[in-house]
Amino acid sequence: MRSLLVARDPTLAPAESDLETLLSKILRGGGLPDPVRQFPVMISGHSFRLDAAYPELMIFMEGDGFGVHSQRSPFERDRSRQNLLVVAGWLPLRFTWRRLCRSPHDVVSEVRAARILRQGMFFV
Repeated sequence: MRSLLVARDPTLAPAESDLETLLSKILRGGGLPDPVRQFPVMISGHSFRLDAAYPELMIFMEGDGFGVHSQRSPFERDRSRQNLLVVAGWLPLRFTWRRLCRSPHDVVSEVRAARILRQGMFFV
């Protein structure tokens, strides 16, 4: 089902978590465009899906859950993945559930600032 939705419209890709859904809702409420959810990226032979992204600006947003990253192996894997993405030119923004719930305006401000920064870089 995922591949059918993505083939029809990448913005229709189902979220993998409630955090992704909440992030999209907060950004939309803050007047920002919907990010592409579960955006596929291939870097150095590694295939990734980014939780949410503005691909045209090379910005990606990830849900950062303590439970998921509390064990050594996923923690290490996630850091290596992020480093590959950064070296390839992607700008990461990481958000926790708590942050989305308690500081949604700050999240919107950070994403807006990242978009302005990247628009200045790519559209000068």
